Amino acid sequence: MLDSRELRDLYRRLAATPVATVFLDGSQRDPAERTAWRRAYQSERDHLLSRLKLTRPADAVAAEASLKHIGESLRPHEGFLPSPSWVGVASPERLEWAEQIPIPFDLSVTWGTGPLVAPYLPVVGLADSLLMVVVDHTRGELYAYKKGELTLKDTFEVEETFEVPVGVGVIKSAGGTTGFRGFPAKDDAQGALAADRERMFEAVRASISRRAGEDRWILVCAPPDVQTSLSRGLGPDLQTRVLDGGSPDFSLSDFDRLGLAREGVRQARQRRDGALLDQILNDLGPGGRGVTGRQDTLKALSQDATGALLVSETMVRTESHAVEPFVREALRSGADVRLCDGAAGDLLMQKGQGFAGHLRFAI
Repeated sequence: MLDSRELRDLYRRLAATPVATVFLDGSQRDPAERTAWRRAYQSERDHLLSRLKLTRPADAVAAEASLKHIGESLRPHEGFLPSPSWVGVASPERLEWAEQIPIPFDLSVTWGTGPLVAPYLPVVGLADSLLMVVVDHTRGELYAYKKGELTLKDTFEVEETFEVPVGVGVIKSAGGTTGFRGFPAKDDAQGALAADRERMFEAVRASISRRAGEDRWILVCAPPDVQTSLSRGLGPDLQTRVLDGGSPDFSLSDFDRLGLAREGVRQARQRRDGALLDQILNDLGPGGRGVTGRQDTLKALSQDATGALLVSETMVRTESHAVEPFVREALRSGADVRLCDGAAGDLLMQKGQGFAGHLRFAI
């Protein structure tokens, strides 16, 4: 799974190289259709080569050599693909890059100068890093999510320090209050337990502070009172990066826990990119550092003036071919590329035809 920097490096390395780019749909799980992806790929590959032989015979030879490398890399997969999708880029000389993709993609087999990059943007968003904290009143777990993988880093539990003194009788009053030799002990026990919980919460906060860095978001799955207590003890910068993950569930499977982390990454991206879009929309016009719309956004990219390109997820899903030149210009010039979905994506479609840019300098 490539992050934005790695995608930029891949594109720049192959920007002037004729390559085949292949996206495969491996979402079929019916045993009778376990090789459907291969048959669909072979049909699309043959269609591409036939078209090239009629229009660009020299390209057909190079494309066939490139697709041979793709086929060799797929040979180990006799049945189902091991993930929902697969992507590969090959030149006539070698397989340049390939990976399994954790989200579904439509089948696509293309040939051209430089790899096809716009369809890959949804994967780049999943490569962001995140801390996920699952905690209740007695125990907790802290996970680190990065590039599609979730790793348990720390565990926490309340260590009860309050003990009944040996040899001291326990007496219950008519009201149910427990005491030692006639003195109420309930308040002492509750106070000690509260202190033990606070020590655990402090250990959770310390782990978050140590691991969050300067830009990592924090998904907290906890009861409301625990979430409030944890957030209140964090520094102001960390508090702005806390996301609500709902109630804690320590029984989740690894698959469901990973899905929860990915949803947290999506929440973080929506909050971050929504704030940037608001900033862009408030800074339009002469002397401003915001641009919207296809023409102005592409112009700013071509002038190397763009620091961040925002693209609507709707555009990538429905008009990927139209998005491609924007993404290529952004990767060439070093601009960050962000995919906007949810409310921010809808606003971007309304205000900017699906495109906006935050400028390094006014133009």
